[in-house]
Amino acid sequence: MKIIKIGYIALITVLFACGNSQSKGNDQEHGDHKPSKSELSGFAAPISPIIQNYILLKNALVASNPEETKACAESMLKEINKTDTSKFSSTQREIWDTKIEIIKGNAAHISETSEISHQRDHLNPLSEAMFELIKSFKGEKTLYYDFCPMANDNKGGYWLSETEEIENPYYGNDMLNCGEVIESVK
Repeated sequence: MKIIKIGYIALITVLFACGNSQSKGNDQEHGDHKPSKSELSGFAAPISPIIQNYILLKNALVASNPEETKACAESMLKEINKTDTSKFSSTQREIWDTKIEIIKGNAAHISETSEISHQRDHLNPLSEAMFELIKSFKGEKTLYYDFCPMANDNKGGYWLSETEEIENPYYGNDMLNCGEVIESVK
């Protein structure tokens, strides 16, 4: 019974971290401040909740936390399904229509597993599609499009970050600072 209670508490904690727009906490692995959703607002207003969940998902991969990654992917999917596209420009709608299935498919794969390596396998296509989508919207804050040449068996891998500092979600602590900023988008 004690194990079930501990598991329940851990699950609630993870869901709270990804689902509460006011949550704040410290990354135990790195000792860095983990941004809350409210701190991540200002990114491409119509799709900001999706971006917020993507950033939290990416940060969970940096921390090598598969359960938090899974919960953030689930939250991301919920936000996608709630998105009102009626006010998108025709260009935004066209990009949304071409990229959203890639985003949803990869987020769904991430949400269905607790295997961190499998979650990381879906980060690159998710990130590439997110980057294309984000470029069609304007926001108040800058996002950084990062690249690690060693990810995905030396094929390379992209991700989006809320900071210019490199924190590699493909390797976590093993190679935390491997990568470079390729482009920034606001």
